[in-house]
Amino acid sequence: MTKRGKIITGIIIGLVVLVGGTLYWLYFQGGLQLLADYTAPASYWDLTDGDAMTGPEIGEFLHSYNPNIPVEAGNTMATHCQTLNVNPAFAIAIAKADSNIGLAGVGMRHKNPGNTKISYRRLDELGIGHADYRAGQNFAAFDDWGDGFAAICVTLANYRYYNLSGSLNLILRRYAGDPSPNYYYGVSSTMNQLLSTIDISGTVYEDGTAKELKIPGASVALKQEDGSIISIVKSDVEGNFFFGPLPRRIYTLEAYKENYIPLVYTISSPHVHNQVEMTLVLKDELRNYTVYPLLAGHGIIKGQVKRLIIDPLETERITLKATNLVSGQVYSTTTDADGNYIFYNIPKGKYNIEILQEADVLSGFYYARELDLTTQTTAEVDFYL
Repeated sequence: MTKRGKIITGIIIGLVVLVGGTLYWLYFQGGLQLLADYTAPASYWDLTDGDAMTGPEIGEFLHSYNPNIPVEAGNTMATHCQTLNVNPAFAIAIAKADSNIGLAGVGMRHKNPGNTKISYRRLDELGIGHADYRAGQNFAAFDDWGDGFAAICVTLANYRYYNLSGSLNLILRRYAGDPSPNYYYGVSSTMNQLLSTIDISGTVYEDGTAKELKIPGASVALKQEDGSIISIVKSDVEGNFFFGPLPRRIYTLEAYKENYIPLVYTISSPHVHNQVEMTLVLKDELRNYTVYPLLAGHGIIKGQVKRLIIDPLETERITLKATNLVSGQVYSTTTDADGNYIFYNIPKGKYNIEILQEADVLSGFYYARELDLTTQTTAEVDFYL
């Protein structure tokens, strides 16, 4: 290598060391974050869960941060989150990172809590009110706060740009234009604050009493999805019970008391606050269910589990499960000594009824049946073992 070549090589090496050392020092001093650092693990929240928070829960949180926002604004946001399958906690977290929920920037004056990046035509299609002008390139002017928050949901639901089943950080990078690390942290911490824990409360009623008779002293078991028991409480003198705070996941509740048929209720899409009504039927009234009035929009599924071969040693009661094919809500009941069963006062709809035990393949009979309780009040289905 010539002398000139050695000099050039030395200069290049020196520059690499100088730049690399500077970047290394800035990085560990917090003054520089590289693009590669924006690849945190995918979110463990379901970003498409539009029912993650109720309207009042949303409104109360928004109002606590910005007293100018009425609690009722949460209902508007909740409606659009559910329609568009956008997790409201995600939209709220973005609004907080963008403008501290409408307390900073042009959003404070124009009721816009964040970047909307959506056309007025699309807002018109969804019935979201807005003014006829823009306060800035990405800041529409809205008639009220509820419409402003709803517009964030519309922006996030635009699947040409955002894939809500993908990485949280990748979505934020596209939404906010490669923001600072604090932006990512702020969105994650707000979502964790809103979604990490839930509570479950409810009341145990005697079924068919139009909620006039509450059952004190009923046992309510809280179970994990695999059926293992987490905790058991007794309903108080008003029939009320409470569990919380709890990690956000799927739970099953089982209410039972002597002389009543147990009831199982699964919370498959938990909100922050979950209110449950559990109704128990007296065992002695299993056949005489007509003494109970039906609630509006509710019906009865009944039948009998019959045995082809009678075994006098098998006197155990059979457990059956009814799953609403639309909502996913699960109900459970048991047969009496003669094999009769009933699901009483359950919401009308299409259901899958199944027996909770292994099926005998050789018998050729079905242990699960679908039926339609949409238009009729009473549906019957029998099973053969």
